[in-house]
Amino acid sequence: NLETGITVGVPADIAESGACIMPARLFFDIIRKLPDDEVTVTVDEKFRVFIRGGISSFTITAMNAEDYPELPDVESEKGIPVPQRELREMISGTIFSASENMARPIHTGCLFEIADDSVTVVAVDGYRLALRRYLPETPLERTAKYLKSAVPEPGFGSLDGDWIVFGLARAGADLSDGYFDRYYTAVEAAVQAADGTLDENRYTEYSRLILALTAIGRDPQNVGGYDLLLPLADLKKTTAQGVNGAAFALLALDCGGYELPQNSAAAVQATRDGYVDAILTRQNADGGWSLGGGASDPDLTAMALQALAGYRSRTDVSASADAGLSCLVQMQQEDGAFLSWGAESSESVSQVLVALTALGLSPDDARFVKNGQTLEEVLLRFAQNDGSFVHTQGDGGNLLATTQAFYALAAVQRARDGKTSLYDMSDVAP
Repeated sequence: NLETGITVGVPADIAESGACIMPARLFFDIIRKLPDDEVTVTVDEKFRVFIRGGISSFTITAMNAEDYPELPDVESEKGIPVPQRELREMISGTIFSASENMARPIHTGCLFEIADDSVTVVAVDGYRLALRRYLPETPLERTAKYLKSAVPEPGFGSLDGDWIVFGLARAGADLSDGYFDRYYTAVEAAVQAADGTLDENRYTEYSRLILALTAIGRDPQNVGGYDLLLPLADLKKTTAQGVNGAAFALLALDCGGYELPQNSAAAVQATRDGYVDAILTRQNADGGWSLGGGASDPDLTAMALQALAGYRSRTDVSASADAGLSCLVQMQQEDGAFLSWGAESSESVSQVLVALTALGLSPDDARFVKNGQTLEEVLLRFAQNDGSFVHTQGDGGNLLATTQAFYALAAVQRARDGKTSLYDMSDVAP
């Protein structure tokens, strides 16, 4: 109607392409009366339109499409998606200030200004001015909201709360609702119920919990009367999980600058150098690491680099880290993702992002930019509208993938804000 234009596409079997202008209301009335069956529309050279459906047929007169005004092209690449409710409130909150005086037509409308990260609507009539601004949620904010909704009552456990609490704390999320306090209460009860023994074989349970507690300013050396650092003083048991065990033990010890306690029950007393050496001796010839000594895996390689990042003053560690980084460059696929266990997973991208920030490298490091996409942009390809992330493309939202993507995004944001790296918690107040 020269004021509002709407374009709608309808699936159809096209025998011959063409265009014409039909009376919209008449055409709609005819289609509405036809049976729920296949409809055939044919136009001849005199712009007569033949409409057939079931046993019914209609003939109407159309006009030449060349007489129809063209709709403007919209550059959608520069747009920002705005929820309907937000847009409605922005318009209703400004339109009352739009002028009705046609002597100044420029004031009869609302100004829409779209920037890189916001939409601003302004209306003015010469006496009043109204302004509304929409700031879209960042992927980090959207995923934080999803995780809190998915796990409203966090407790001890990989997916029950530890990694979620760790990520939320390092992302600087607003948790004035007591989320962290409820988590600590649940953790303290779990530790006491287990008499301080979280697991006989998987010592990463202690490392993960130390990371989460340190992130929220709690002391892991006294949780319900138990020192969670003590098990990590047993080198043999901690490294029974291979690179994974050694890497996370180092991350846990270094996150708060903790001293290793003496463990009289340990077959071999652990030291930081002992853990570093345990990682170095398991490095593959191509520079990567694997869980059981097989082909190098991007996740394990990235985790090893995260743990070694603080020890590059050692010449052997520096050379090892360089080789590991080169291995990751070689493992990256042309589409920017990584293959782990035969599939491209979001977790691999997450771990590489964390490794880059731990090493003090830019998340946008040119060596990892493929087809113009940074690693962060590759990770966001796995994001869902509800804030979750999938493990592999085509899957549904996955809590493990979501938690790893979340703290990877937190690591990227911290790097851009000039803050300490994800696992360096020297900025956390006790």
